[in-house]
Amino acid sequence: MTALPTVRFRAARCDAERRVQEIGGLETARFFTSSADMAELILQSDFHFREAERRRLLGVDQATADEAFSHGRRYNDLVLEMLSGEVPAAIDQLREHLVGLGNVDAEANLGLMEATVRERLASTDNMTINDARGAEALLMTTLEAARQGPNFLCDHALEKMQQLAELRRGRESHNDPVSAVLGTLCLIAAAALMIICAARGTCGSPLLILIIATLFVFGLLGWMDAVAILSTLPVA
Repeated sequence: MTALPTVRFRAARCDAERRVQEIGGLETARFFTSSADMAELILQSDFHFREAERRRLLGVDQATADEAFSHGRRYNDLVLEMLSGEVPAAIDQLREHLVGLGNVDAEANLGLMEATVRERLASTDNMTINDARGAEALLMTTLEAARQGPNFLCDHALEKMQQLAELRRGRESHNDPVSAVLGTLCLIAAAALMIICAARGTCGSPLLILIIATLFVFGLLGWMDAVAILSTLPVA
């Protein structure tokens, strides 16, 4: 039973994490890494849960179905553990860091983020018009929170954590999609970076935002779509 993720995606994620730390510091990197770790656990959990669900539905090899269900539950328990401890702590640390920067004019950087994400969404050929409409709403909600200040942005992150925890607590009986939450976490990380690098004057290449925009699409569309998109990114 092979579990995700792939080598290609891990390489892209490692590059993004390195750039997040270089530009946003340890606080932003901790939030980004915690969110990415949790996303991978969710992927692995759902990978096993789906196999168990298929086998039970089709009446094929119930022992393997039970084993897959057990693996799915184990990964999901780790997700819930992160949602009750590590991730909220990372958000609190990020909030403290952002508030400590004082008043920051990040409008130009947030505008760059918006344009980059919009372009990435527009160039994703298997995204329907309804998918694009939903993704745009997530983007604009996150940007609105960021423009209101660090507390609003971090409150937005905590709200998404609470939504995700509720969804994961019911995962064994319902396969509710979590893509919108995962995608939003990538946007929150990107917005935090835009604020921090505006304060420091260290934004540098837009490649970082391109990578995070790709991770956002990954959260919305799924694993194999992200791998295909990541393969088109330029070399840093």
